[in-house]
Amino acid sequence: MTRKSSTIQHSSLLRSLHVSFAGARAGGAMMADKALNRIIPGRSSNPLLAREAQKLVAKLGQMKGTYVKAGQMLALVGEYVLPPELTEALHTLESATTPLPWSEVEAVLRTRLGEQYGELDIEKEPIGVASLAQVHRATIRQSGEQICLKLLYPGVRESIESDFNAVTRMLKLTRWVKLSRGFDDWMQQLRQQLLHEVDYPREIRMTERAAQLLGGDARYRVPRIYHQYCSDSLIAMEYLEGLAVTDPQIAALSQERRNSLAQNMLDLFFQEVYQWQLLQSDPNFGNYRIAIGAHSDQLILLDFGSVLDVGQGFFQALGDTITAAQCADVPLLTDGLIRLGCLTESSSEEATSTFVNFCIEIMEPMRAPEELPEHLLNSEGHYCWSESKLMKRAALIAANSMGNRDFDLPSEQFALVTRKLLGIFTFISLLQAEFNGAPILEKHLR
Repeated sequence: MTRKSSTIQHSSLLRSLHVSFAGARAGGAMMADKALNRIIPGRSSNPLLAREAQKLVAKLGQMKGTYVKAGQMLALVGEYVLPPELTEALHTLESATTPLPWSEVEAVLRTRLGEQYGELDIEKEPIGVASLAQVHRATIRQSGEQICLKLLYPGVRESIESDFNAVTRMLKLTRWVKLSRGFDDWMQQLRQQLLHEVDYPREIRMTERAAQLLGGDARYRVPRIYHQYCSDSLIAMEYLEGLAVTDPQIAALSQERRNSLAQNMLDLFFQEVYQWQLLQSDPNFGNYRIAIGAHSDQLILLDFGSVLDVGQGFFQALGDTITAAQCADVPLLTDGLIRLGCLTESSSEEATSTFVNFCIEIMEPMRAPEELPEHLLNSEGHYCWSESKLMKRAALIAANSMGNRDFDLPSEQFALVTRKLLGIFTFISLLQAEFNGAPILEKHLR
């Protein structure tokens, strides 16, 4: 058994106890925080909870595998359900992954590829490392084609149930969230999303489905799948050269080209919602690369393991909610949120106002220029995404909702969609794009 796989599989009970103990300490710190808030008016920070949250997250990182992934997923939607100190600490898990040594990777690949292992020259150093898998570049000896091998870590799939149950128990014991049937449903949906991420045959189908739906659109590239090297724990796909959105070469592109890339990213989101009714729900920047061309550039779409495929009804309600939020139609927006499971007919006025204001806030870039503050527009009347501070404003509304006693959890799908949209807005802000989103949305509404 490999070192990492044994780390993932070794003594599920012991691993659960370690995490529960760290969670209990953080839970105790939160209780102390609430007591101090009653004594000290205006108190807004809790150093004790922040320290215990960091210790808890460090313990999750040591457990690796499902614990790290579950923590990362909670970080994506933490503004809705967790104390800000814990959400901030969970975000550090995004860089808390270490690769499996080549000596162990080689043994796993030989087993999974069988006789076909000899057909490939595989680079020893990974080009990508995540909580559940890592990626190695390889060359097919006969043809010279370069591919990527996405390797699911040994033992991960077998440990998902016990590890995720341990995280759920910890959240309940520490009482970080308001316990309800809604919370149980919410965690089960997160669990299902996690199971999708280790379902490699599903990811292969979704990758090929996305390539088909894009239909040769030159603005995007989806890697081709090499089925002869795939298995239920290994995906072989075309290697596509590209740069991260944070690369200095991207920043050096002209304003027009950066605007074009940003518009294509936003247009892709609306295609997913209004046409495909399939949404890649992970906003991680590692899932996207940019290929610089002579005169135009392409978005490379790399990961389809976290695709939201929940049926026409959800996407119809989501599309109607986006439309209502774009024009600030409160009655229609409220109806859409009820259909999405974020509100009920009996939701309080305060809870309804919280959700409505959040949706209206994040749809700001989709409004006509005359409806926007002048300081957010350039001299040509185009929206300046990086100057708007939109993500911070929207996150503040979500965080403040935690203090509302009538607030209930949004549906997990809605939380994933809003985080995806905020991730897209951050991507666009990093490009320092300047354009109005209204024409792109209106094109899809027509």
